[in-house]
Amino acid sequence: MKKILISASELWQGEDPRFPIVCRGGFGGKLAINRDQIRILHYGLPYFTGTVAYNGQRYALVKDDLNPEGNGFDSGEYHFISQDKKELKIDEDVLCSLSRSISFDIQYNDVIIAYDCYERIVKSVDLISGKVVAKKIKLGWKEQAGDYYCVIDRENKISLYNKELALQWCCTLREIEYIKPYSRFFSRLYKDALLVNLGSFDKKEALQQGLLEKSGLSASQRTSELVNFNLKDGHKNWTYFTQSEIEAWQLVDDRIYLATSYELQVLDASSGKVLVHKNFPWTDQLTEEFSAGLYVTESLVIYGHAEQRKLLILNSSDLSLIRDVTLPENWYPSSQFRAFNDQENSLLYIELTTDQVVDLTGAQLAIDLSDIQAPLEIEKTPEFKLEWIKSNLDESRQSLVITCDDPDYADDFDTVLRISDRLIRDQAYYHSSYCPMKGLRGQNDYCTADFDGQIRFNFFGNAFNTALVQQRMEMMEQLFANWVEKMSISSNNFPVGLTTNRKR
Repeated sequence: MKKILISASELWQGEDPRFPIVCRGGFGGKLAINRDQIRILHYGLPYFTGTVAYNGQRYALVKDDLNPEGNGFDSGEYHFISQDKKELKIDEDVLCSLSRSISFDIQYNDVIIAYDCYERIVKSVDLISGKVVAKKIKLGWKEQAGDYYCVIDRENKISLYNKELALQWCCTLREIEYIKPYSRFFSRLYKDALLVNLGSFDKKEALQQGLLEKSGLSASQRTSELVNFNLKDGHKNWTYFTQSEIEAWQLVDDRIYLATSYELQVLDASSGKVLVHKNFPWTDQLTEEFSAGLYVTESLVIYGHAEQRKLLILNSSDLSLIRDVTLPENWYPSSQFRAFNDQENSLLYIELTTDQVVDLTGAQLAIDLSDIQAPLEIEKTPEFKLEWIKSNLDESRQSLVITCDDPDYADDFDTVLRISDRLIRDQAYYHSSYCPMKGLRGQNDYCTADFDGQIRFNFFGNAFNTALVQQRMEMMEQLFANWVEKMSISSNNFPVGLTTNRKR
């Protein structure tokens, strides 16, 4: 296992086989990961959004305007670009409007169905013919499942639409107040059925209606309802109520794996029968919900609990414990973490979070599925020297100088740039006296009283590709300025700024 310092919370399959994993960097560019090699494919321009699978090929969705005016989504041109630089032609307005709603985890075949947040209608885009079908659908929880579109509206009705957006069926749910499912996906196709996590509701109400057995209750105050609907007519094949709110779930072959903050369960997808049920030691304790994360392979279950600081590896057949992973200090699995399975290299990436006072709180843990007992390592990174010098703005203040002159990285500016970009933002976040995000996180007490907001970054490197290094350092300054503006950071009424210098 290895902890990798990448701030991106989402990884996707790359469109180029040479780079099986791609992600957004904290700097707004594009990173590629291939086992121990991490490359910067784009730094700053163009803005990378994700990759979409279509007809057996991967396309990267990019926007060619780094700093658009407005909210960042209503200007700039979007493009689907393949490995061989071919572009998937979709109407520009449609692609732009769907950019917020496209799921980069769905294996699209011929159709993308998504909500147009500008025109407030649902659009079905045929990727072969370019035909667009649009329809007003009641607001609610929406998701594409295969070539279908599932909607749970505010009137407690569930509807299924086909790819032409024609209504397949509509069912009225129980007369109870559902809280919509707090999960990335709430519906899955299974054979001739649609599996739906309808959401959660008060456990007392479930007990009063006789929907739950009183024995074996967890401390959770809510329950979830999972239903198997007939795909053709919406008839309920079976219904299952959990003892705690579903926070993550996954369909693997004929088994449904359910994760809550209190327990793990395995159901038979055809019948809804419980095959395996595992409680955790904290089941009878009231714990912070929405802490659980789940990923299942053919033989393993990876379960994370943010509040309990737990990462467990279990056998997928009987949920017996294989390994309780000891994570580095101050790091723990992200709530409802995202996972990415690099099948080519037999690596599984799990998102981690830190409780340290930093801006970029994320990292990735790479688990070698072929050797899950391997010791945990931390990515080797360049050494940086941090020193305070007298401010040239105010003699009573001081500026921060960050220097990298590590000879092992004199020829590896990609790594220096990736790590220093993170380090500089973290230092600015920590030392600045004013940052609204600090207030939201309850971290206002952390600052350096005499910091003037000025950070200088010096890099000692070799002369190769001088133009590219200089270009990226200038881009680093611009991206840092954009971040400062976005975060509204200042220090002692001084603006926060970055100056870079490349030395030989």
